[in-house]
Amino acid sequence: MRPLTRRALLAGFGLTSLAAGLGSTAAFAASSGRGRVVLIDGRMAREDQQRAVSAIQAGERSGIAASSSPTLIVLGSELVRQWREQLGDLLDRDHSLQAVVRWDYVELLRGLSREAGASISVDRLNGGVFHAIIDGRRF
Repeated sequence: MRPLTRRALLAGFGLTSLAAGLGSTAAFAASSGRGRVVLIDGRMAREDQQRAVSAIQAGERSGIAASSSPTLIVLGSELVRQWREQLGDLLDRDHSLQAVVRWDYVELLRGLSREAGASISVDRLNGGVFHAIIDGRRF
């Protein structure tokens, strides 16, 4: 069996997202190293999601080297529940999360990050789409 590559993972992510209509919360897990978890807002327009996946694949704006294999997690409509059940633990484990989300999820992530004692930096990508980096390292 061939090992899972970043290219195969992202290709599978793109095809699965389009086929599923991006409506469900699903984690696309790969063996990831520290700080390579990327959250994608499942409620964004397909074009914005495809641009985000392309940017991550190219290593643009994501802080992830193009040669690495990030774990992509599609965010559903229950972000707070997903944070409490899964994402908070990922932040504790990896010390860093990245997200490509709409403006409303940026505000929720700000509050959840603050609650977890993590810092967050946000950049606008285009329109209402933002790139957030959550740093959970505690000094």
